[in-house]
Amino acid sequence: MQKISGGDAADPVALVAVRLSDGTRRRRRFYAAKTTVQDLIDWLDAAYEVNPTHLTLREAGMSKASEGFTCAGCGGGDLDVKQKAKTLKDLGFHTKQVLLNAETHEEEEAKDDEEADAKDESEGDD
Repeated sequence: MQKISGGDAADPVALVAVRLSDGTRRRRRFYAAKTTVQDLIDWLDAAYEVNPTHLTLREAGMSKASEGFTCAGCGGGDLDVKQKAKTLKDLGFHTKQVLLNAETHEEEEAKDDEEADAKDESEGDD
C-alpha cells in the first residue's frame, strides 16, 4: 500500500480519479476524514490549472437528477459553504473507488459573451 502523509492509521483512504474535460484521467489518494470538497477543487486548480469558477464535478455514471455527488460551479462563490466543507468520508468516497467528471464551462461562457458583444455592437449601429 502506498504511504501518504498527513493522517493516521485509523483514517480511511479514498482513491479519487477525475476525468478532465480533455479526456485524461488523474488519480490521487486522500485521507477521507481530512480531505474536503474544497481540497479537491484546490488540487485540480493547482495541479491541472482547472478554472474552479467554471467547474462542475459529477460522479461518473450518475444522471443530473440522481442522488450521486454533484458539485456545480464548485469554485464559484455561490456554492454553499457546507458543500465545500464536506469530507470525502461524509460523501462515502472511502468505501469505493470514485470517478468524478470535471466538466468545465469556459468555452460555453466565452461563446455566450461573444454573442452578447456582437448583439450589442449590432444594436449600436442603428
